[in-house]
Amino acid sequence: QKRKIENIKSHISINQRFMFINELFGGDINIYNSALEKVDNCQSMNEALNYLQQNFVQQHQWDMESEEVVEFMDVLAKKYG
Repeated sequence: QKRKIENIKSHISINQRFMFINELFGGDINIYNSALEKVDNCQSMNEALNYLQQNFVQQHQWDMESEEVVEFMDVLAKKYG
């Protein structure tokens, strides 16, 4: 039985963290930290996805098929799935 994770940050490896910061958040650790905090406080996967869509997907030109985005969505799914 899969258990939901409480805190997204604690389930991101150091390699993933660097990859996410560099590839998804324009190399800005502050933007990354603030985005994770916001996503962690969402009530549902839908709310988290809406927030990311409105604030990051277009601004940072996320390729929704890329390894980075897929891994990031995997982590979200562990929290909300």
